[in-house]
Amino acid sequence: GPHLIVAAVKTERTVASHAHLGDGSMDVFIVRATGRLRLAAIFAQVAAGRPPLADPAFQCWKADWIQIVPESESDNFNVDGEVAAGLPTEIRVVPAAVTVFFASW
Repeated sequence: GPHLIVAAVKTERTVASHAHLGDGSMDVFIVRATGRLRLAAIFAQVAAGRPPLADPAFQCWKADWIQIVPESESDNFNVDGEVAAGLPTEIRVVPAAVTVFFASW
């Protein structure tokens, strides 16, 4: 069905306090199309760190991969600020694929 928001995140500072960088999975959140007032209430709860897990318009899962299949090529979506074409897209978690170095002051 129509979805307003689909988010796949990999960070501990998300709408889910149970999200962890080292668990080998991403946290997937879906907000189904709903009215503006209800959407504003969902966003307010998420921003306050209390995602509305009992609300049927809000769903979340843990996954190691997801596939997004738009209904048509005109259904573009946003990937980290970049607009992606409305084509099927697969997103996978690849644990330990990158080594990150940082300076400690």
